[in-house]
Amino acid sequence: MRRGLLIVLILMAIVDGLLAYLVALFSEIIFGEHEGLHRVPDAVTAWAISPALCVVAPIAGFFLWGYRKPRIGVAVAALPIAGALLLLALLLLES
Repeated sequence: MRRGLLIVLILMAIVDGLLAYLVALFSEIIFGEHEGLHRVPDAVTAWAISPALCVVAPIAGFFLWGYRKPRIGVAVAALPIAGALLLLALLLLES
């Protein structure tokens, strides 16, 4: 059981890393260099914090796995993925 959760945690760390890369890439495409900073400060802040959270979540998951709480660690590592899917669903419902 614990080994299976470790494999899931490693896969989620890889997916979170790809998600962080995509968020950083799309924030550069959408907002550009300096032009986007003058539009909506809340959106720029959210786009800037999102890659950091995608990196921190799997690290926190590995720490929790080390403290003998593997299920909570997997849940923490899944938060950015769940958030991205929720935002994608909201975006699709809006259009």
